[in-house]
This record gives sequence, structure tokens and C-alpha cells, in this order.
Amino acid sequence: MFTFRSLRPAVVGLLVACALTAAHAAQRQIAAGKRPRGIAAAPGGATLYVSDAAGNALLVLDTASGAILATIALGKSPEGVSVSNDGRWLLVSAENAEQVDLVDVAARREVGSIAVGMRPRGIGFSPDGTRAYVACEVAGAVYVLDLAERRAIATVAVGKNPAGIAVAPDGRRLYVANGRSDSVSVIDTVGASKVTDIPVGQLPWGVVIR
Repeated sequence: MFTFRSLRPAVVGLLVACALTAAHAAQRQIAAGKRPRGIAAAPGGATLYVSDAAGNALLVLDTASGAILATIALGKSPEGVSVSNDGRWLLVSAENAEQVDLVDVAARREVGSIAVGMRPRGIGFSPDGTRAYVACEVAGAVYVLDLAERRAIATVAVGKNPAGIAVAPDGRRLYVANGRSDSVSVIDTVGASKVTDIPVGQLPWGVVIR
């Protein structure tokens, strides 16, 4: 089942860790830079990665203690964060630099960057970790990245202001939330081509596969 989120949450200065209680109340707050934008959890959930747009950095957080384990310098205005399925690599979109930064998780440092289109936002890894997909909001396209060669190998035009991305478990389909088109684009990852657009509610900024 696909869940289409129609509202972008406002996040101001704090990362909020929530538990599904009867009241859906926040259980605690973890300080996470001045302008946290993107978040991703390591496999197993013991570590969180949060992009801090104000500090041009990626924060590595321990979920149990809330401690900041490391601060990794990145490109301008880091936004989206994604972790590979094996937990070895992170990709972070640099919103104002037209690139995504590749981070070695074990070394806790940036090891390279890949040029993409204007205002990169959401990122998704292929299940085998050989490809990545980046939604570029101003470009109105998804960039397909070859991670071994560290370059874009294809672009797929989608709707207006694409932001959120979700990759199907088998890796054959990619779903992209188009914020200003009120739609979700479905992409065939094998042929790097758009299959269809699914109309949804207003301002869909994120998409999740459950």
C-alpha cells in the first residue's frame, strides 16, 4: 500500500522522536542543530542521521542517549538524507550546490559528490546499492546515479517540484511525490522512464511504501 503525505511538516531547531502512544504524543526531544531538514535511520535504528542546513553538516545521533556522536561537514544547505540497505553509505542532497554528497558511514566523512539538477531534495537507494535516485525540485526531474562511477547516467522528467522519493522493495519501481502537480509519478527503474502519474491530494511532498 502507498501512503501519500500532503503536508510538509515544519521543523524548527529540534528533532522530535515520537512513539505511537494512544495520544500520539512526543516522548522526548533531541537537539539536532539550528535547522534540521532531513532524517534517516541506520539499519536497526540505533543511529540517526540528520542534515543541518544552517551548519552545512550531517549530525550523527545515538537514539538511546540522544548524544551527537559526530558532525560531518557537507555541501551548501544539506537537505534529503538516505542510507543504503547495507548501512555502509549515506547520500545527502545539497540543496544550494546542485549535488549530492556521498558519506562513508564507518569513516564518518564525505568521500565525494555527484552533480545533479537544481535544488536536489529526496533520495532513494536501489536495493542492491548500485544506483541512487534524486528528485530535483527546480529541474522537475529525477536523476539516476551510478554509484560505482559516481555520476548521473539518466534523467527522468516528472511533475512540478518533485521532492519525496520511495523505491519499491524489488527495486523495479520508483515513486516520486510532485508537490506542485498534486501527483505521484511512477518510474520504471529498468528502463529509466516514467510509466504514469497518479493524481493525489494537494501538495504531496512525501511518499512512503508500506
